[in-house]
Amino acid sequence: MYKATTEASAKCSSEPSNNVCELRVSPRFCETDMNGHISHTAIAPWLEQGRFSWLETMDVKDVWFIVARIELDFCREMYFGTEVIVRTRLLSRGNTSVSLSQDVCQGDEVCVRAKVVLVNIDRTSKTPRKLSDTVSV
Repeated sequence: MYKATTEASAKCSSEPSNNVCELRVSPRFCETDMNGHISHTAIAPWLEQGRFSWLETMDVKDVWFIVARIELDFCREMYFGTEVIVRTRLLSRGNTSVSLSQDVCQGDEVCVRAKVVLVNIDRTSKTPRKLSDTVSV
């Protein structure tokens, strides 16, 4: 599993009423364009880090999640020099998948909204596999 590095740190809550994980990221200079804006290419890795941090707080065993779908809405510009927070929360749980909502925020503004579908697959057959009832997501 992903472990937070010096560039990111996570604070998560796995309580059912507050199933949200916050990952704090310090944007790196290499993630900017010549105007000091954060490049759109930096967003997907931040979202992935947020999902791993969220999964680490869940009672998830014997699952092999893959990203089946991701939607991104870019709402505002982000800038170098200001911390970014990636908030990840569960939207729904299906038989073989979970849907997550992720917000990338800078200051008190939501800059990117994402919806992600993770599907549990069988590692051998590469086909969707039912989530165990004991999985608490």
